[in-house]
Amino acid sequence: ERWRDVGLWTPRTRKFDWADRQAVMLAVKADGQALRWASPALRSDRSVVLEAVRRDGKAWLYAAPELQRDREVVLSAVKQNGLVIGLVAPEFSSDFGVMIAACSQAGLAHEVASGGPRREVLIGCSRNEAPSLLLLAHCHALFFGDRG
Repeated sequence: ERWRDVGLWTPRTRKFDWADRQAVMLAVKADGQALRWASPALRSDRSVVLEAVRRDGKAWLYAAPELQRDREVVLSAVKQNGLVIGLVAPEFSSDFGVMIAACSQAGLAHEVASGGPRREVLIGCSRNEAPSLLLLAHCHALFFGDRG
């Protein structure tokens, strides 16, 4: 459940110091999306960003560019929200561990990934999520076309 104190979560508030590491850490623990208002220095702080993406994978959008390319940050984000795989750098959609994590969280993550699905990922998805026959048929068509 997100904490929605309008006085706290707006960048114009005078009550909250978005450059204070301890305060921002508490804010992202309550709502990962709070990372959007953190100072640039804190959006570059690995532990603050990791905490934010563990709470809300979409907080990855607000991380500093160098942390958006960090495998551990990406892995934590897709574990929380598998569809984030569609936002990350293309090399992560061909990373087996990242794709399995994304697919375990969101069964359709392999469709969103820019690198395309791999057979091993689809097998991992079917084991982790027991997808419908329609999804399995769709995955089979993506992989094997008419060969199958």
